[in-house]
Order: sequence, then C-alpha cells, then structure tokens
Amino acid sequence: MANPQPIPFVQFSKELYDAILASPMPGCHKEIVLAIVRRTYGDGGKKEAPISYGLLREMTGRNRGHIQRALGELRSEGVVDLVHEAHFTEPQVLALNKDYEAWGQYAPDGPVRMEATGREEATVQAAPAQQACTHPSNSTGRARATIEDKSIQELKSKEPSAPKRPVVSAPDDTDWQARADYLLEASHFPSDLITLGGLLAAKNKTGKAQLSRIVRELYEPIVALQDELPDAAIRHGLRAAITKPAPNANYVKAAARGYQGNGSAPATNSYADELTPEDRDFFTVTER
Repeated sequence: MANPQPIPFVQFSKELYDAILASPMPGCHKEIVLAIVRRTYGDGGKKEAPISYGLLREMTGRNRGHIQRALGELRSEGVVDLVHEAHFTEPQVLALNKDYEAWGQYAPDGPVRMEATGREEATVQAAPAQQACTHPSNSTGRARATIEDKSIQELKSKEPSAPKRPVVSAPDDTDWQARADYLLEASHFPSDLITLGGLLAAKNKTGKAQLSRIVRELYEPIVALQDELPDAAIRHGLRAAITKPAPNANYVKAAARGYQGNGSAPATNSYADELTPEDRDFFTVTER
C-alpha cells in the first residue's frame, strides 16, 4: 500500500500552484508543467533543471510527439523558459516562468486569489453549489477544505469584471519565422529540412503549408534527433524521406534508427564538407 510521507516534499508557491490549476492549458501541458515543478522546486528548491524529452516521457507517460508539441507551445506562450539548449549528452535545461500573467493564452482567465491558508483550510466550507470536486460519499459532518471557482463566480456576477486577456491561437508569423531560423541554424542539415518543408507543402492543393506546422512537425523533432542519434544515421533517414518522398519526422526517425552503416559513411554531415556525387543526387546545398 502506498504511504507517501511529507518529507521530502515540493516547496512551492500556493499562488503559483493555483494559477496552474486555473490555467486553461490542456492536460498534457499541465503534466509537463508539474513534471518541471517536480524536478526544480521539488529537488532542493531549484529554479531550473536539466530535463530531457525522455525524462518527461517517463514522468508523464505521454509519447514523445505529444510532449514535443506541448512543450513547444508552452515555450511559445511563455509558460516554460528554455535556459539552455541540449548539447550532445547534456539535456536541455528548463524552468517555469513564475509570472503567470505572461502565459499568453494559458494565463488564468481571472485573478488568482488565496482564500484561506494554514489552519483556515481545514474549516472553510463553501455553499453546496460552490463546492468543487465533491463526492456524495464525502458528505459527512466533518469540515473539509473547498476551493471556490472564482472565474465562474465572476461570470455569474452582474458587476462588470476586469477585461479578459486576449486569447491567441498561435504566435504570429514573426515568432514562427524566428523559431524556424533558429532551428535551421542549429540543424546539421538545414537544406534537407527546407527540402522536406517543400515536400510537405506540395502535398496540399495550394502548394503551401503554414510555417508553424513545418516547424512543429518537421524542424523541431528532426533537430531533436541530433541529441539521440549520430549524424550519419540522421543523414540516412533524411535521404530516405526525401527520396520516398515522405515529409514526416517519424519516417525520418525510423529510417535513421534502422541505419546500419558500413564503415564508409562520413563521421559527420557538415555541409561545409564537399559532397559526393551521390549526395548531390539527393540534396540541394544552401548557404547557412
């Protein structure tokens, strides 16, 4: 039988905790935020910590694709800060942005208030219509702590409330362009990523694809592979995807992981090196 003890514990701000609860972010996003809290504030009160995609996958049980997309959105909205990029065997360093009012579309709709602290939490009891997450089996005479849903109360109130923060569906084009430029700079294969983006756009009737989609579905997961696989394997995966053609990061990953190598493949794939005739059949060299 599980019997967790209060020590060691996560020493964390109640106000910030309530802000996470009140945030409209999806479940996967909240799980990632709580995982970051556990690895920072729950590990000696650190403000930042090395947290890899593999660790997030173990802690949340989500697949890597969902984690990558959710973490990308959390970073774009200002919920999570990337302190250091991943380098070779060192994972990325992440931190939670404590300014929850700057969380973009994931900021709490209304003000976050602490209604009771300390001993008061054991005695405060709201009216039945205002109790949250109660169960009929818990309807005993004992006093219990309840959390008032202030956002619902404000909607029902006739008094004018403070103007809500505007909700945006995604960062503007400038933000996505900056992210794309950054990933292309970090990639060992920028021309191949651009080629795959063009192939992805070609699959649409308009011949175009949103830059945000290209960044999320191709650039980010493929650049992340550089922390897991050698360049020779990634190059093999990119060659397979472009030849197929299959502008899909999962296809690139599967082909890269199946790479055997025969000793003749180069140790690196820097485009500063002269390409072989075989390479020129598959890749278009661009200036970095």
